[in-house]
Amino acid sequence: MSEPSTLTDESTGEGQRLHPLGLIIGFVSGLPQLIVPILAALFGVRNSESGLGAVSVFAIVLFTSLLFRWIAWLRTHYHIGEDDIRVERGLLSRTARSIPYDRIQDVSIEQKPLARLFGLGEVKFETGGGEGDDAKLSFVSLEEAGRLRETIRARKSGVGAVHAETEDAIDTPPIFAMDTRRLVTLGFYSFSLVIFAV
Repeated sequence: MSEPSTLTDESTGEGQRLHPLGLIIGFVSGLPQLIVPILAALFGVRNSESGLGAVSVFAIVLFTSLLFRWIAWLRTHYHIGEDDIRVERGLLSRTARSIPYDRIQDVSIEQKPLARLFGLGEVKFETGGGEGDDAKLSFVSLEEAGRLRETIRARKSGVGAVHAETEDAIDTPPIFAMDTRRLVTLGFYSFSLVIFAV
């Protein structure tokens, strides 16, 4: 009988990537930050007689934003080790942050409305000193998020390996849940969801 699968991935040198649908969530959520660059670019081509200038600027800004997010996604990996979790990221300069299991006080899984539509979650590692942006993984599937949480709890309690699915992961009730009607209502008041809907 084969051994149950674990989350240990030190045998794979590159590590694991975040979920690719997280690119869409990050792009849509970041659209409000592009308003100023778009307005500045439109101001630069305001004397253009053709209306294609404004459309081209708008398309270039959106494409550039999506391109940089895609490159950042390619350059982000996380490794589940025996003693720690390592998060590697960076476009030009590569940074690697190691988060030992004994420093992790809790692991929370957060689902914002847009992430919930795609079935993804954000895993946050709460440490005593706080690790900033490197102490979270945005975004992974809910199944992967549950396995990460159970793996860390098992390692902190001294268990070497953890099953791919545990009874705790299956039976743990959600802390907060919204039905589809409430989610759609919230979408009308959320700027990012309105843009996504358009």
